[in-house]
Amino acid sequence: MDSTIDRERIAKKIAETSDSIRKKYRALKTGKMEEDIELERHFKPIIEPLKQIVENTAESSKDPIKNETFFSDEEPKPKRKRPSASHDNSIRASTPAKSMLNRSKTVPSTLNEMSEIVEPRDLSYEKILSIIEELRATDLVIN
Repeated sequence: MDSTIDRERIAKKIAETSDSIRKKYRALKTGKMEEDIELERHFKPIIEPLKQIVENTAESSKDPIKNETFFSDEEPKPKRKRPSASHDNSIRASTPAKSMLNRSKTVPSTLNEMSEIVEPRDLSYEKILSIIEELRATDLVIN
């Protein structure tokens, strides 16, 4: 029993060492190992103090960092299903052209004045006559 456990342990170590040898061979073949050595040598004065700071802060902080979420407990709304392509084409066919949508939405000043004069609920024959007279005065209605 102990011999099988020892054999498994030895097999794992052999697999690990063969993997590391394979990685080192690839690194030497591509020249990355030399680059890694140079980078480590160049940045060692910066990396070592940073590692010490991380170790010290990890040991000194007993309380884990708490992340607060500001979301409500409501479940997210399900996403709408996209309509089929035929439905999409029918919507496009019934939608006005872009030029129709971008037309000017300004109202002529005479219409604004008329809307101030005429209240839809107070429309009587005399008011209609007075509106027509005002339109004649501005040369909008010729009669």
